[in-house]
Order: sequence, then C-alpha cells, then structure tokens
Amino acid sequence: MTKFLCTADLHIGRKCSGFEEESPLKTFDGLVDVAIADGADAMLIAGDLFEDTSAQYATRGGVKRILERMKKENIPVLAVSGNHDWEALAIFNKLNPGLIDVFSSEHWETKTVAGIQIVGRSFSRERSGSLMNDYPGFGPQLTIGLVHADIDVQNSPYNPTPVASLTGRGVSAWLVGHIHVPKHWPEARVSYPGSLQALDPAEQGVHGFRWLEISGNHVQFSGVVPLSTVRYETVELTIRPGDLIDDLVKQWAGSNRSSREQFHLRVRLKHMNRALLSVSQNLVDCDSDRYEIIDCYEGMDENIDLVAEATATDARGQAARLLLGLDGIGDDAWIENARQMVATVESEMQSARSQIGVLDGEAFRILTEVPDAEARNAVRSALEGVMATPLGGSR
Repeated sequence: MTKFLCTADLHIGRKCSGFEEESPLKTFDGLVDVAIADGADAMLIAGDLFEDTSAQYATRGGVKRILERMKKENIPVLAVSGNHDWEALAIFNKLNPGLIDVFSSEHWETKTVAGIQIVGRSFSRERSGSLMNDYPGFGPQLTIGLVHADIDVQNSPYNPTPVASLTGRGVSAWLVGHIHVPKHWPEARVSYPGSLQALDPAEQGVHGFRWLEISGNHVQFSGVVPLSTVRYETVELTIRPGDLIDDLVKQWAGSNRSSREQFHLRVRLKHMNRALLSVSQNLVDCDSDRYEIIDCYEGMDENIDLVAEATATDARGQAARLLLGLDGIGDDAWIENARQMVATVESEMQSARSQIGVLDGEAFRILTEVPDAEARNAVRSALEGVMATPLGGSR
C-alpha cells in the first residue's frame, strides 16, 4: 500500500490568535515527525505553505531545516503554490533547490512518486475561472490531482471550480487547498484537509492532516488526523447553583480534547440566576486553556415539562413546540417549523457577516460560513428565553 501524507494552508509565518507561543512552523515540524514515524511515501502540500513573501524570508531557515529532514529520510515533498505564497514559494524553491518539488503555475504538469502519477498546477493571479477549463488529461494510469482552488463557489477570485468538473477526468482523487475548514466530497474523492494549524477563532473544530492511501486501484482519504496545538470552539455551558465556571470549562475541555491541543473557548453561558448577567467577559486562563464569555443569558427552568407546555396556545406553548421540534419530537409540522427557523437564522447570520469588510478574501469566506449548530443554538436560546419569562394569555 502507498501512503501520501496530505496537508495544505499551513500559512507559516502567521501567528495563532491568543497563543503567541504556538505557530504553524512548530506544527509543520510535528507533521514531519509523523511522516517519518508512519512511513509516508510522500508529502503533498496543496498550497499556502507560507503566509506571504515577507514570512518566507523570516521563516526560511526553519522551513529549510524541516524539509532537509524529509530529504534525509528519502520522503519527497510535492506542492502547488496558493494565493498567499504564489511568489514566496517560488523564491524559496529557487534558493533551496531539491527540497520541494513545485508544480508550474503556467501549465498542468505531471510528476511520478512511488509509482503514482501526480498531476497539478500552482495558483496564478493571472488566471481566473475554473481550473479545469484547460485540463488536458494525462493517460490511463492511476492519477492523483493537486490544486489550490475554491470548489463549488461561484464568482470567487480563487479559481472557482465546480466539483462536478473534477470527475470523469481520469483522476482517482483530488487534494485541494484554500479553505481552512476540512471538507470532503466522498463520491468525487475530492478533499480539503483544512489548515494544519488552527489560526484564529473562525477556524473552529479539529485541525490536522489527512492520509491518502492507495492499494491497487483503491484510493481513499482518511478523516482529519488531529495535530494542531490550538483549537478554537464556541460552546454553550449551563451553570447551576454551586458550579464554578472554571470547573465547567475544564470538564468540557477534558471530554473533547482530541490531541495535544490547547483550547480557546468562546462560551455562551446559560444560567438560572439573573445575578450572573454581570459575569466578566474578559479572556481568562484556565490551566493551559483559555475562555471568554461571549453571551450570558437566563435559561428556562430545567423542571419545565415541555410536552405539557406545548398544549398551550400562548407564546410559551409555541416556544415549547418549537423546542421539541428542534429535537425531532412532536408534530411533523412543528419539526419542520423549527427546521425552517434555524435555516432562516443561519441565512440572516451569513448575510450579516457578509457585511463585515476584511482585506483578505480567504478570511472573508471563513467569516461568512455559519455552522448549523451555531444557528440552532441561537434559536434554542431565544426560545428558552421565552420559556424563562412567565407570560399571560389563554391556557
């Protein structure tokens, strides 16, 4: 079996928000440890190894040392440049020949490693439209594709490419960079590994790398293997009389830590005590983790019987039916009403975020994405707020 270690969007030179001591360069070194220990046949990098040209100069020595470790172990490194490092990677490669094999940005190229054909093309600022507009095809042998592009995003300046255009081209799997949140299209075998190291609170969830395993004609991406030393999450915690917030944070982190990662938690705190509405919202250190309270609201009494409340015809009754609907309980119509409410809130949140002006188009994409859980939690909080307030009306 052939094993390729797949990564992208390392952005070496950028700092991790809230964790100045952590860096993508440090995690890249850890990735090489994995490649050597687990017998990778090659490493594939789908763009944005460096943050930018200035970062390349500042981190060049460290990257060179890491890649020299790979060369010493006879593990080839193949890469395409991305929209951040299209110039930086070319400079590094020219000054350090033989450490990393970079695909051309001017035309499609093929390279062979471990008997497998790799086809790729680096990002170019001069090229717009789908990457596949001029894809020539490269024979019948098993082929892996390597690119940096926006998949299924219309009107993007970063080579917008429909996932459907990647199928039927004689390529068994595509490794793609650009989006920092891991994503996978299993039927098309198209995969974003996401950023190796989580870099800011917009990059939530587990971050790491993927394996691409090839056995005969069978090709399969693994799930994301955790490696990031930092993890950002937005969570909802319920605090009851006698609870300490630090203890709740430690318990959540201990139950959800997937590797050596340190957490930066944005906490929505649900409580039954109005006095807690004045809780501090400053960033707090909690052992190796950190948290900040971004919202503090009064939740409904946990002893409320939602099924009984749902028989009422007032606002509390409607809120109870929708809360049950969020959990797939009750009348089909109310389950659908709850689903539509979540969809509406998600759409409004995306619309609001799209008004946020940021300079970097890539970060802009990340800011506008709203996880379903975030919209669902917002709806649940609003409904529980109704249940927490006694209302008049027909019962």
